[in-house]
Amino acid sequence: MNLYSKPDQKEHIEVQIEIYQKILDIFLSDDDLLNRIMEFGYDIERLNEGLLLCNETYQLVREARNEVTLSLVAYDKLAELKELAKSSFYENYRLARMIFVNQPTLASRLGLEDESTFPEAFFGKANRFYHVALTHKEILNLFKTYGVDQNRLVEGLELIHKIPGAKHTQRKTRYLASLAAHKRDEVILRFES
Repeated sequence: MNLYSKPDQKEHIEVQIEIYQKILDIFLSDDDLLNRIMEFGYDIERLNEGLLLCNETYQLVREARNEVTLSLVAYDKLAELKELAKSSFYENYRLARMIFVNQPTLASRLGLEDESTFPEAFFGKANRFYHVALTHKEILNLFKTYGVDQNRLVEGLELIHKIPGAKHTQRKTRYLASLAAHKRDEVILRFES
């Protein structure tokens, strides 16, 4: 029996395992059937081993599916956080370019003139921008005159600081999903034999 012979079978492994479990339960609970199957070389011990293997396979299939789900959730959360952080930063960055257009020294401290590396160095650029804006009194005061208060800048910085943790979580869940899938695949190979 090949659990992967058709693409849709891979998605229904749990159902197939449940069917095998029921068949084994029937053989183990009915003496007449048990005697008949023993004629083909199957004994109670072998049927119980099959039942244990069904249970193990079922459990590992479920665990792998749960790990993949957690990985996808972590991926979505990271993407959402990045989008939110970038959106907040771009808004503050564009406003800062207007505010500091006639103040090249302050603009330089914020990194506003360095647009060529912007897409490749988002994290470092945003981190620098927020740290300078929050620690330089003159810059912070100019932001305030345009309605950008300290809390808005702190929130932007906090979003940037959450990205590495979210990346770590996403990588960890992806690894755990891969590990669970590997274990699942190993037990499925045993189950198929």
